[in-house]
Amino acid sequence: MKSWRVNWTLNELFSADNYAKHKEVLKSSSLFWLALVVKFFPKVWKKPILLRLKEGGAFYVKEFMTLYIYKEIFVDKCYDYPALSIKNPLIRAW
Repeated sequence: MKSWRVNWTLNELFSADNYAKHKEVLKSSSLFWLALVVKFFPKVWKKPILLRLKEGGAFYVKEFMTLYIYKEIFVDKCYDYPALSIKNPLIRAW
């Protein structure tokens, strides 16, 4: 039986719409794809990866789950969040 992480990761990688969505939200969507691959395997890449949002704000990806939460909030827009127009906001996901 496949885990949700495998299913979710494969869906992210093989859905053409996802590439455009992440590119629309992030200043550097390539860092999302890097984080997706290296954070999929726990303890392989211990350093956090900083993702910056185009509308302002940034967050560190320390663990795989952060990517899932980021997508729910900023790409899929499942939740409302305050405007990120304050100077140098930092979103902490731990």
